[in-house]
Amino acid sequence: MSRWRPIKSFRGPTSRFGRKVDLWLSIYASPRSMGMADDFRVVDCWRKDGKWFHEFKGEETELFTDYVTHWLPIPRPPSRRGS
Repeated sequence: MSRWRPIKSFRGPTSRFGRKVDLWLSIYASPRSMGMADDFRVVDCWRKDGKWFHEFKGEETELFTDYVTHWLPIPRPPSRRGS
């Protein structure tokens, strides 16, 4: 199983139709978050023009980069041989 890696260690391009990764967001209480805080995983994200995106309600949506703390490679799916 892969382990979460610090976002500063991310190298390499991703795209909406190419390599995707999962991200961990740590939202801290601030005016931007309306005073709320939370930590959670966002799946199937990609990097474009130095920014992080994911799909929300069928549209490409930018994630606030200051909240992105870690990334995780998406593992390959299991083989179908045992089906």
